[in-house]
Amino acid sequence: MNEEIEATCTRFKLDDGVRNRLTNAMRNRATTFKEDMRTLNDVMRAAKHPKGAVQLKLREIERGTFSARSYSPLGPTPAEKQDMERAREKEKEKAASGAGASQPVPVTCGMLRKRTVRKGRARRGRRCSKA
Repeated sequence: MNEEIEATCTRFKLDDGVRNRLTNAMRNRATTFKEDMRTLNDVMRAAKHPKGAVQLKLREIERGTFSARSYSPLGPTPAEKQDMERAREKEKEKAASGAGASQPVPVTCGMLRKRTVRKGRARRGRRCSKA
């Protein structure tokens, strides 16, 4: 646990104060440590100022409002891409065997387009449909 925290602090050049807060916060979250660290790493990778971003997330952890997410704003990691490719291959094999083959159903989003003014006339909102 401490090795991963040290590696993260070194990678993002976090000072001792942030490192201590992160260590204390992660001690209390041992059951969700991996997901929490993955989320914090993703947040810091995407942030312009990683130290500020991690301090905001540490405040959420201390207040109890932090929740780890299962996606990255930068996209999937190479390991996640590999897992997704395996899942696609299994899905293709399943479809080829005839199990679970069904036709896709068109989806209507049900949202109204904004009312726009064109050449002095207002057009009424219309429902958009995505197929």
